[in-house]
Amino acid sequence: MLTVNLLQLRLKYILVILLLISPLSRATPLIQSDVSRIILHDVTDSQFTVYNPSNYAGFYNLELIDSKMNESGKISFIENSTKKEFIKFTPTKFYLEPQKKQLVRVRIKNSQNIENELRSNLVIKLQNDYDVGSSELSRVFNFNEKSLQHFSNFDTNLLYVIPVIYDKSPTNIVKIIDNRASLDDDYLKIKFSISREGNSSIYVNIRIYLLDDTDSEEILILKKNNKAIYYPNTTRHFSFYISQKKFKLLYGDKLKKEKLKIVITDHNEKIIDTIIKKL
Repeated sequence: MLTVNLLQLRLKYILVILLLISPLSRATPLIQSDVSRIILHDVTDSQFTVYNPSNYAGFYNLELIDSKMNESGKISFIENSTKKEFIKFTPTKFYLEPQKKQLVRVRIKNSQNIENELRSNLVIKLQNDYDVGSSELSRVFNFNEKSLQHFSNFDTNLLYVIPVIYDKSPTNIVKIIDNRASLDDDYLKIKFSISREGNSSIYVNIRIYLLDDTDSEEILILKKNNKAIYYPNTTRHFSFYISQKKFKLLYGDKLKKEKLKIVITDHNEKIIDTIIKKL
């Protein structure tokens, strides 16, 4: 019993030491916002509120940083934005006490000179040199964890990213291309691309079904929402691997005798394109 108690005591000391040296224990201000993105069509100005939910006051900078997406959906930041002529915002820096709010205004200038989609990112950074690593960003800060996985480079003092998009008349033709599916003992492997022709980014939902030989029964096997192709990119590639073992637990042996149906829809679930492929 004494040995067990000593072990428990040592573990508690180790845990306290780890918490003290962890970046999570440092006095780090945070930031939250009441918007995740700003999309402007018929109007050229908007506003949103940021909030410091931490117990520490902080000095914050607002900057404009462009981004680009490759054909696999990976996003990287581009310093020295080329959109500063068109996107203005105030304030550019502010001080925020714990639990306090700050109003931020965004305005599009020279809109008559904008023909296609205008896209950039309003980013909020800490002015002070807080030592916060990338592994903490997804856990501590109000930064979308799934989005973080798609970024290949970022400033470790970056707290929040708000895409700003201005598009007067979005028009696009969207379709599924280059679809392939294969089946082995372990996985159903599905690969396809979505193409975009037009003057703006697109966001689609993806649904993948299995059909029986008569098309009378369909089983939804994969559901992904809000997948983007950023303007000016025209194509994005997708790959999905569905475990045979997991599928059999849910649906038995149906995977071996079905056809595949891939559907893309808009945010209202209106079908944009559909393909059916035999496995």
